[in-house]
Amino acid sequence: MTKIQLDEEIARYTGLLLRGAPGALAATKRVLREAGSMPVATGMARMAELSAARFASEECQQGMAAFAEKRAPSWAVRP
Repeated sequence: MTKIQLDEEIARYTGLLLRGAPGALAATKRVLREAGSMPVATGMARMAELSAARFASEECQQGMAAFAEKRAPSWAVRP
């Protein structure tokens, strides 16, 4: 991979992160930090709980509405 390709890939990846829902990103970071100290089955159960809670959130509802309406959600950083 060349430096230009690496820069492009980093820009693509950070662009995806900037479009992510803030609450969901924070929850993901939290569960990833916790997961290392848990048995695999416990970690998987924790991730399932987190996923269910996030899908029931107002943030998720707004994100799904934005997707359906083909618009950016309110939290999305615009270039």
